[in-house]
Amino acid sequence: MKVFEGKDISLKNKSVVAIGKFDAFHIGHREILKTLVKEAKLAGDDCLSVAVTFIPLPDVYFGKSDKRNLFTYDDKLKMFERAGIDAVCILPFDKETAHMSADSFIRDFLKDRLNCVGIVGGEDISFGFMGEGNREFLIANGEKYGLQTIICPEVYHGGEVISSSLIRKNLENANIGAVNEMLGFPYHIGAIVEKGKHLGTRLGFPTVNFKDNGELFLPGGGVYLTVSKIDAGGESFFYPSMTNVGVRPTVSDSGEITVETYISGVDEDLYGDFVTVYFADFLRNEVKFDSTDELTAQLKKDKDVVEAFDVNAFLSAYKEKM
Repeated sequence: MKVFEGKDISLKNKSVVAIGKFDAFHIGHREILKTLVKEAKLAGDDCLSVAVTFIPLPDVYFGKSDKRNLFTYDDKLKMFERAGIDAVCILPFDKETAHMSADSFIRDFLKDRLNCVGIVGGEDISFGFMGEGNREFLIANGEKYGLQTIICPEVYHGGEVISSSLIRKNLENANIGAVNEMLGFPYHIGAIVEKGKHLGTRLGFPTVNFKDNGELFLPGGGVYLTVSKIDAGGESFFYPSMTNVGVRPTVSDSGEITVETYISGVDEDLYGDFVTVYFADFLRNEVKFDSTDELTAQLKKDKDVVEAFDVNAFLSAYKEKM
């Protein structure tokens, strides 16, 4: 898969293009990409499937959405590649892009730069000044531009249209089961393990610590049942784990949000290793205990739940997407 960053791109091959935010990569987004790959193949062996997206997202640029992303840039590129598309074009969403008319976006970019012969999008597709390049615009004008237009139907969960905002809402409310169902894969965070204050070690529960750099949208505060993947020596190893997202009220009054994971069965030093934590379920709310002894007693109960968790069943459901 090729990755193009910026507007300076010129494809010799014709292409079918999917335009979208693709910020959550939920099952609705993946249906769009599946359709994109299919339509590009139908258009000929020399036709490329190309996803076009924006950084920052338009809603973030206009101050309508939280700047925190659901997934990292690298994660999104891996998801695009896993979807089987030929190329991703990442456009800077700036003043010039925001004020470009839908007509200009199609003529000057999609046609002149990407040699586009078809557009795939969801019901909420939007591009061009004030979002004028919407579903109705494409259906009415696609033929004029020599574009076949394919609009994918909305996908529902619990009677609501699956969207990034709905996923964020459920993530904030710790509804991990619903989040994973809408994503079609387990919500996760990953980073190189940082040194912490060793409070967990002193309590008998050594943890790996992830720094909240303000870039990722984190789940609501609490303790979660998780599965941790450790990448080492070219291999991936999976372990049951529990993850605390919150302010650690029993041992700290700083108010700083931390993400700490206790990995069952792993005793070695993981500092500097890359660890991915997949969220499987919500265990309990974060509680301020009267003493560290009470906290340790609760952590032992949490550990029993973790060690009883069937990691193999979790992996069999999701591993090809992890």
